Amino acid sequence: MTTVDEALARAVEHLRPPPVETLPQWIERVVRLPEGVAQPGKVKLWPPQVEVAASIGDPEIERVTWLKAVRSGYTFLVACAIARNVLDDPCHAIVLMPTEADAIRPWSMRPAPDISRLVSRRLPLAIPTRPAR
Repeated sequence: MTTVDEALARAVEHLRPPPVETLPQWIERVVRLPEGVAQPGKVKLWPPQVEVAASIGDPEIERVTWLKAVRSGYTFLVACAIARNVLDDPCHAIVLMPTEADAIRPWSMRPAPDISRLVSRRLPLAIPTRPAR
């Protein structure tokens, strides 16, 4: 193989699209929890969270309704789904956040500050905030 052929082969390799990755796989690969939380480091989803995240991230599923218990990871999974779309595949989405305070600052993910910084760099407009009542 000549030098030109080798260079062309390397260039073509960089043009290949990344492998298709499900939302649960993306979360477990990208999201890291900071020091100071109960289990810092790589995120490991529970089996029910994997199934819900897979449904949220499936482009064939138009709507996901989740009747949930408290502290089941709802806000975390939704924030991760939004972050993935903003970073990898920007698209329209409607998300019902649990409270007005969550709706005002949906990009502030306390358990995953690295994702928050990545997402905020990609958003062209600042999110308006309202004064507290």
